[in-house]
Amino acid sequence: MLLSQTIALALNAYMPGSKLRELSLTDGAGMADKWLVTVEKKGNCDLKDAVAAECKFTPIYSPCGDGKYISGYTTSYNPYSAWKLSSKVINALPGDKTVMDLLNLASAALGGSLPAGLSYSDIVGAVGLINEAFDECRIFVAISSKGDISDYCMPPAPEMCAETMASASGNNAAEAAIPSVVLIDVKELTVNAYPNPFKGQLSFRFVSPVSGNAKLEVFNASGQRLSVAFDGKVSAGVQNFVRYSPASTASGLLIYKLTVGDKSVTGKVQSLQ
Repeated sequence: MLLSQTIALALNAYMPGSKLRELSLTDGAGMADKWLVTVEKKGNCDLKDAVAAECKFTPIYSPCGDGKYISGYTTSYNPYSAWKLSSKVINALPGDKTVMDLLNLASAALGGSLPAGLSYSDIVGAVGLINEAFDECRIFVAISSKGDISDYCMPPAPEMCAETMASASGNNAAEAAIPSVVLIDVKELTVNAYPNPFKGQLSFRFVSPVSGNAKLEVFNASGQRLSVAFDGKVSAGVQNFVRYSPASTASGLLIYKLTVGDKSVTGKVQSLQ
């Protein structure tokens, strides 16, 4: 089993154009309870066209007067998956703890050199996990501290029943037909970027627990600010949506930072430009 899994990993790692060998299996913050997140690839298995498949949503219709409105969405298709990494195996890897280091470890084990504290089944499981996670040219997303992939598929904002709005506000029907603002009770500043990874256009969805001026900045991996995606006033508990199209040179790992007042939150996203 170890032989077949090692051969499969070697074939994937040395595929023309593949950067799998260089992928680090640690986020640098310790390996306890870490997950490898990948996303299904859109289109054929051409590494030069690494475009992530998109999430799909099914609307939930609720009664509104004589008709219906979309009160929410369910996720009908989530192309993201998470695999639990073996901290025991990853911690045994030298250097940057890359997939290549894992391949070398498996090759050494086949030759009879087994590190103390590891079994052959441990190594088989770790190598098999990488093969499965990148099967059919799936795209790397992140090394995450959680296995919940629901955050990667953020549904569109729901509608608001015009009749309910009219009843609550006392406005006429024409005014009530204007899309409403749905207040959300949040205690912390939150921001989500999707899809991740992305190519072409990135969407941000954020909400602040307090009103004030908000600034959403995008940086490259070196900390250089690339642009300000949003700079303006926001209200407490209101969802804000920002669409961002980076320059064609903004590729690789990007870091975004949302600041409202004295509070800030950051996140990472992978650009496939």
